[in-house]
Amino acid sequence: MKMIYPELIKNRFISLSIMLMITASAAVSGIAIGCSKLEKNMDKVEKGLTYVTLCQIFLLFLVPMGIMLLNMLFTSREESCGGWRIVMTSGISSGSVHFAKIILIFAAVLIMFIPLTIGGIYFIRDLAPGPVTETVLLPLASAYICFLPMCVLMYFTAILLNGTLPVIFSGLLFIISTIFISSSDMEKYDPLCYPYILSMNNDNVLYRIAAAIGVSVLLYAAGTLIARKRIAAYI
Repeated sequence: MKMIYPELIKNRFISLSIMLMITASAAVSGIAIGCSKLEKNMDKVEKGLTYVTLCQIFLLFLVPMGIMLLNMLFTSREESCGGWRIVMTSGISSGSVHFAKIILIFAAVLIMFIPLTIGGIYFIRDLAPGPVTETVLLPLASAYICFLPMCVLMYFTAILLNGTLPVIFSGLLFIISTIFISSSDMEKYDPLCYPYILSMNNDNVLYRIAAAIGVSVLLYAAGTLIARKRIAAYI
């Protein structure tokens, strides 16, 4: 935990957070304005469909793209400034460095969720029979937690591939495969699809969250071991 503050400063997380908030807000506003122009007097069903569109674009594309770019930024910055060499030769636990970076990326995802949550409350408040907490806040909170496996997987993939184009290619491969799997019967077996699934319904919430956390722990343990060898090979 002690490495979180140094990583926060080194990666300029405050300015990065502001940029993420502006980008996510612009995306939500653009989708909302586009939908409202298509139908000036949106009824409840149209508002519900707009919210589904928001979730599809955000949870299947924009948030994963943000995770990919953040991982690429964090790992390339560490490599360019010789950070991995310092970690490996100073006695600092590489696991604590990885943990701090993943925590920051996970926090960045939360920032991207704020405009989506506000947009969801706006579009769903008159449609859903239950309170906003049950129809928007809890599903999106569950979806947020289930983004943890993607954060961990893309982070260690960025370290192992060690290059801009391979990281982008692998990230796009993850995103495209998740989009296809989310529309098939295999979605319940792929933790990367859980964020979108939980945003739409509350089936097996605890099971999916537990599975996402369990997969994240396994990915972190395996990734830390493999990354240590990979970093030692190219420093």
